[in-house]
Amino acid sequence: MSKAALSDSRVDPGAQRQIKLLIIEDDNVHRMIIKRFAAALGFATAEAPTFEQAITLFDTDAFDCITLDLSIRAHSGLDVLRHLRDIGCRIPVLIISGAEDGKRSETLVVAESMHFHVLHVMKKPLDLHALREALAKLKTFVHVNGQ
Repeated sequence: MSKAALSDSRVDPGAQRQIKLLIIEDDNVHRMIIKRFAAALGFATAEAPTFEQAITLFDTDAFDCITLDLSIRAHSGLDVLRHLRDIGCRIPVLIISGAEDGKRSETLVVAESMHFHVLHVMKKPLDLHALREALAKLKTFVHVNGQ
């Protein structure tokens, strides 16, 4: 990851309240990249490499938004969204997945039908500039909408 890519995304963390982002991603490398870019933008992050860990974190903490992989070991991203819907939590979502285009599109339609705000759907491998832009958009959306 280039220093330029990270330095371009730095903001004054004291300027606004920290947004709590849960990174739901089973791949260690992608999770680390997302975390570094999110931290550079001033997000407070937590990580869940499994569906079970994500559910546990939702039971113990409140998050403003999530990044969501669509394939989380034995579960899917839709399993996470169904759980969030069932507990009445409809936070903004950034989908980041290596799944085929059809699965990403289908998940977007289902997520929107469950009244989630899916702000961006990204394909892996990650384009670092696009990731920075998508996270910045997510942050702005949360601040503007008071999530």
